[in-house]
Amino acid sequence: MTGSQSRGLIYLSERNTQAIYSFTTAGGSQTQLVGGFANPWELCLANNSHDGDVLYIPNMVACQITKLVLSTNTVSAYAGTGSYGFQDGDCASPAMFAYPKAVCTGIAGELYVTDMFNNRIRKIQ
Repeated sequence: MTGSQSRGLIYLSERNTQAIYSFTTAGGSQTQLVGGFANPWELCLANNSHDGDVLYIPNMVACQITKLVLSTNTVSAYAGTGSYGFQDGDCASPAMFAYPKAVCTGIAGELYVTDMFNNRIRKIQ
C-alpha cells in the first residue's frame, strides 16, 4: 500500500484489490473510493483551482495516469494512451508510458512521472 494525507483523511492504493481507499486519521474508518485499477502504485495528492483536491494515480499495467477528483469521486484518464511504449505527447499525439510507477507535483503545478521501463522521469504540464 502507498498513500497520501489531506484534511483528516489518508488515501491509500492497494495493489492486490486494485482499489483506492480513504481512512480517517482519528478512528481509522475505511472507505473504498474506486476500484478497477491495473496495479496502482504511488499516489499524488494535489489541489487545482478547477477540481479542488485530486489524486493522480499511476495505473502501471494500463500504462496511464488516472485522475480522481475527490469531491465527486470522478475518475478520468489524465495522461497516456493506454498502450505500452514511449512517446511524448500533446492533444494531437497523446503520450505513451511503459509502466508509470510514481507521480508527484512540482512548484508550478506540473506533474512528474517515473516511467519505469523507459528509464525516464517524464514531465506533464
